[in-house]
Amino acid sequence: MLRVLTLSTLFPDASRPNFGVFVERQTLGLAAHPGVDLRVVAPLGIPPWPLARHGHYAPLAALPERETWKGLDIRRPRFLALPGTGGRFHAGSLVRRLVPLLTALRRDFAFDVIDAEFFFPDGPAAVALGRHFGVPVSIKRAGRTSIIGGARPRPPRR
Repeated sequence: MLRVLTLSTLFPDASRPNFGVFVERQTLGLAAHPGVDLRVVAPLGIPPWPLARHGHYAPLAALPERETWKGLDIRRPRFLALPGTGGRFHAGSLVRRLVPLLTALRRDFAFDVIDAEFFFPDGPAAVALGRHFGVPVSIKRAGRTSIIGGARPRPPRR
């Protein structure tokens, strides 16, 4: 069984049901394969207070951190998003937020591959996470998939 961790900042939620429906369709299709066990991490970029209370971000902040969406196990961790920066800090912020979450997730779900559903910031974050956890990464961009292989396993801790 192939254990796939799907990483997507473009995944629908109750406040935006039509957001990222192409990602939802691809993910549901992959999860339907009998040889695939899949979990989704759909991080939500939230700015610091008081901007987080703005009408655009308030519905996102109110979403549950974990839920089942159309049969998929979804984790929705929050990461620091700084408006007006063009997203240049988002990949690093994602990695810092996701390392502890994925470390805990690996105890019960030792994923074999990280499937990044969008080129940025998901892609660079997935590459860093793949290196950290010693797993290959797949990155989608504009309907195409790039496979980043050869992830070096981390040396055992002593």
